[in-house]
Amino acid sequence: RQGVFLPQVAEETGWSKEEFLSNLCMYKAGLPPDAWKKGDIEIYTFQAEVFSEE
Repeated sequence: RQGVFLPQVAEETGWSKEEFLSNLCMYKAGLPPDAWKKGDIEIYTFQAEVFSEE
């Protein structure tokens, strides 16, 4: 299973690292909230540039 939050979600929600990973597991990957604590998981990070029109 896999799940992704855009990088700005971490900043906008104010979640701690643990809250971010737990919510990612539950709401995006459909896994138990503590799945990220187990040894058989792969985590990838990425950056994004956010553009807006004014």
